[in-house]
Amino acid sequence: MSELAEALPRPPGAASAENRTGLAVLATGGLPRLDRLPVLQTVLGRLDAALTGRVRAMLGPQAEVRIGPPRCLRLQEFQDRIAPGVPIALLRVEPWGGGCLAVLDPGMAATVVEALLGGGRPVAADTGPRSYTAIERAVIQRMAREMIGRDLATAFSIAGASGFSMERLETDPSRLAIGKPAAPGIAFRADVRLGDSIGCIEFLFPYSSIEPMRERLSQGTGDDHRDSDAAWRAHLTAELPRTNIRLRAVIEQRRVQAAEILRWQVGSKLALRRRHDEPIDVFCNDILVLRGRIAEKDGLIALHIEERRTAEDWLTPDAQPPDPSAPVSSASGSPASGSSGPNSLARISSHVA
Repeated sequence: MSELAEALPRPPGAASAENRTGLAVLATGGLPRLDRLPVLQTVLGRLDAALTGRVRAMLGPQAEVRIGPPRCLRLQEFQDRIAPGVPIALLRVEPWGGGCLAVLDPGMAATVVEALLGGGRPVAADTGPRSYTAIERAVIQRMAREMIGRDLATAFSIAGASGFSMERLETDPSRLAIGKPAAPGIAFRADVRLGDSIGCIEFLFPYSSIEPMRERLSQGTGDDHRDSDAAWRAHLTAELPRTNIRLRAVIEQRRVQAAEILRWQVGSKLALRRRHDEPIDVFCNDILVLRGRIAEKDGLIALHIEERRTAEDWLTPDAQPPDPSAPVSSASGSPASGSSGPNSLARISSHVA
């Protein structure tokens, strides 16, 4: 499980995500896959550059900003790790109105207040949570509105967001209501360093706020011209045939009640309904690429490939990947380097997923 910000203290008694059982994870459902949002990395790169410019203008040219990789988590997991008294900016994503959070750790908040009030002296990062005066709250709100909000708008403009408006500033995590506690979200952290002093800003986007931008975040960026580069195409042509990939040969898929699964023990057997001479679909990264039948070679179970799917019909209706939520009896193949021809044999080992 991904780490959350160490700078955001965890209150006593908070539930540990690492101690959840497999059934608890199953009951709460799966989290979104970040690999389906490739443009999100471009957005974070733009945010990194925008924040760096503003932070250096405020704290000096020696200041550095580094944004860590995004991670998926539940909203409750994020909020459980926010200590009372930490400034939390609630912003709205325009034009859809979805909410997002920007949490300043105590050291970062104190540094911002010191700099914007004319001190210009970095404050130690171990400054503990405290109450803020009306002037300090106004300074932090201005920073959240004019720096964080504008830089988020600059970064997410390529995803269709027109702006980020500041709604309010909170210091009590229990008063934040941007989604159901079990709802999924995407979090990332911006570390701000100036000499020996370091602070951070933690961002949280509920997946409901990402959903209006999901189509653009899942597509390639318009400024990516590698496909028109002859040298790049030559490089891919030379390297792809030597690439190892993992195949999954699905013998059968079916829906099974959770109560039945809980009765399974070591040695339990699941009877298959598919005959040995029926074709078996072979998937690569959830894309149907081959079809074959079970065979035998040198006393081992093998797969005799009878059909190779071409790129044009990978996404046809009859090429749907198996439902990942349904228990299946499957066979996992070896890398595809030995399974490219119609008469190739791929050694497989069957198991119950």
